[in-house]
Amino acid sequence: MPRRRLEPGQDNIASTNPKRTETEVEVKLKNGRTKTSKRVEWTMQWYINIDGTVTKHFTRTHGGTANDCRQQARARAEELRRLARLPGEGAWTLYSQMNGFVEKVCEPAVEANDYEKPLRPKTQARYLRCLALYREQIGATRIVDAVVPAKLSETFKAIATAHGNPSAKQAAKIVSKYVMDVAVAKQVIDHNPLRPLTISVTVAEDRVRPHRGDTKPKGGQALSPEERARVVDYLLALDPTSPARKRWTAEQQTAKRACLIDITLTQATCGLRIAEARRLTRADISEHDGLMWLTVTEDVSKTHRGREVPVIDERVAERLRGRLNHVVRAGASAPVFPAPASGGVWERGNCQKAVRAFYDELADTLDIPLLHDVATHAWRATLNSEWADLGISAERRAAYFGHSVDVNRARYTDLTDVSEIARMLRSQDVHQDVSIAVTQGDSQ
Repeated sequence: MPRRRLEPGQDNIASTNPKRTETEVEVKLKNGRTKTSKRVEWTMQWYINIDGTVTKHFTRTHGGTANDCRQQARARAEELRRLARLPGEGAWTLYSQMNGFVEKVCEPAVEANDYEKPLRPKTQARYLRCLALYREQIGATRIVDAVVPAKLSETFKAIATAHGNPSAKQAAKIVSKYVMDVAVAKQVIDHNPLRPLTISVTVAEDRVRPHRGDTKPKGGQALSPEERARVVDYLLALDPTSPARKRWTAEQQTAKRACLIDITLTQATCGLRIAEARRLTRADISEHDGLMWLTVTEDVSKTHRGREVPVIDERVAERLRGRLNHVVRAGASAPVFPAPASGGVWERGNCQKAVRAFYDELADTLDIPLLHDVATHAWRATLNSEWADLGISAERRAAYFGHSVDVNRARYTDLTDVSEIARMLRSQDVHQDVSIAVTQGDSQ
């Protein structure tokens, strides 16, 4: 029986019946024996007219019902229609330049974000960066040459060398979905050469070019004392109240912003590492000798040496006292800077992303461009530089930051009892918003 004529955009899924097949398979049991069971498989062949061209497709599902198979076919058909509606004029062929196809078709599609489940802003920006890396690397190579496995491997390995293996792996996944699948839908190529991903896209670590963090000037990057003071004063006056945003309630957004403000204040005045601040608990905060003290335990410290950090700036100490009364979870193990939604320890990646965006905001608001480029470690370099200028010895500064004197000299600008440092700074006839630590002889 001849197939009915399909108009552009139409498919024949509704009139196609999936075929059911049963096969016997042997299943190995835990006791070492085997048993025979039946596996049900549904398959269907269907057609769709995209832009006047009818193409044949196969859908296969295991288990379930005929309707499950049909639903999967419909989802694929809708995806093909969506891909066909992507922007980009002109007849693209195997002999067109790949960078032009990415720039004029693929990137505008991601920018339009016209998907059933729209990309989040940060995800969208990350995908566009991956597409840009690929476009720049592949250049004017013809599409027919760009999809050859050897060329694909060469391209992504070049990205790995310049930007790191994680960037190359992510770029390969994004190019697979947002370039190759689009090229298939537009009938430029007949299959996606990156699905499944079988080619090598990474290089040996010693071939990866050093990143900014590995090539920063000796001594690291530090803010000036005036810049650090401006940041602290601004944060102390900043209202954390925020409106609801997408999946976040107003309360969660406000809690997140308050957490960002207070964790930055703590780092800017106490010099804790971000991991140490994230994992700070109620039990780690105490008060004696007229000061608030933060305890960095051995299991949290990067060098696995515990230390105590006094909070010299009383304004920050008061903020921390207030935070102790409002943490989400009760008990000694409750994190001082909890995750906005769960109240548990703030996951490393989510915290760093939030802090990065917050630093960009501070950089623009306070006109401190360096905050666009540095990570949270900059506060340690900043405090170390200030204290070196005050004449505090390298040994005492090393004890405070929890590393060796050599590391202090190499990475922090320029193992003893360092409680004297607190007295030295407090005796300064200036507004003190810096903090000092007492530590037990860190050597790393």
